[in-house]
Amino acid sequence: MKKVLLAGLPVLVILAALPLIGAVMITMSTQAAAECRTQSDTTVSSALGDLGDIEGPVGGPVKGAVTLSQANIKVSLPLSAFNSDMNTTLRSNPDFVTLNEISSRSLGQIQSAAPGYEVFREAPAGGPDSNESVGNAVLWKRDTWTKVNAGRVKIVSDDQLIFKGNPRTWDRYATWVMLQRKRDGAVVSVIATHHMTNPHKDLRQHGNPALTRPQQYGAGMDILIQLTNSLASHGPVIIGGDMNTHASYTDLPWSAVSKMKAAGYGWANHSVDFVFFPQSQGARLANSSTGPLVSDHQWLTARIDLNGAGPSSSSSTDAGTNAGTNAGTATVADTSGDTS
Repeated sequence: MKKVLLAGLPVLVILAALPLIGAVMITMSTQAAAECRTQSDTTVSSALGDLGDIEGPVGGPVKGAVTLSQANIKVSLPLSAFNSDMNTTLRSNPDFVTLNEISSRSLGQIQSAAPGYEVFREAPAGGPDSNESVGNAVLWKRDTWTKVNAGRVKIVSDDQLIFKGNPRTWDRYATWVMLQRKRDGAVVSVIATHHMTNPHKDLRQHGNPALTRPQQYGAGMDILIQLTNSLASHGPVIIGGDMNTHASYTDLPWSAVSKMKAAGYGWANHSVDFVFFPQSQGARLANSSTGPLVSDHQWLTARIDLNGAGPSSSSSTDAGTNAGTNAGTATVADTSGDTS
């Protein structure tokens, strides 16, 4: 069931994301990943919003709690610091891990730093955004969970940012894995993402983009939510990532927390790093914790009681209207600076 997200986005977003001659037609491409092709059941595309093939088992109610740890481990750190930060991130013995800024790490290095875990990161997309496309990874306990599908979705194309006084152009992606629990067949999907540098603080652009940076950010969140909704038809979805915006941004309609709250999700966070969980399906935050890394971010761990959450047929981005107040907690005040 091929799913391409374009109809739900404003025409302006589509035109801004595609060359003019291709604005009326998207040519989707797939490529075999060069890395670790035990991951052969994956399909990716370089097209903005192409969800790829989202096939897999439909699980039943998920009993019990799961733990997800999120870490942005700065890409420029030496391997020894990466290994140290991975050891810290795994301290809570999480079921799942989402990582950002790991484009400089090989799959072997990530695997070596996480004994007992499997890792998924799609092969580079090719072209100038190749490194950007492999900046996220998802890990899971190999003795508990089995990967049944996985992929990568581009959520932002050509963010033409003035970053620290210099023109930069970045794409942003979400990497996802659909997992089935070995003991009972329950299905949980995990998404790792790293969104745009904070548009609330950095509005300047170079060139002549059709969209403002807040508009691009909001459109990227819409794609992320469409991906979440598609995965949710198989079982509950948990998202970890550096969102580069803060939990206090509830009055900004394009922000991560505004969009995710409207979609029925609660969260735990430290500064710009978040774990989102399906609150409207009954999932609740049992506890969360955080602590320093060698990296310029802190690790974040959230234990989520899924309370029998199962597959959802809802595709509405306002599914959380009656979900109540957010169950997540900001573990410290959102005062730290944003990163790329």
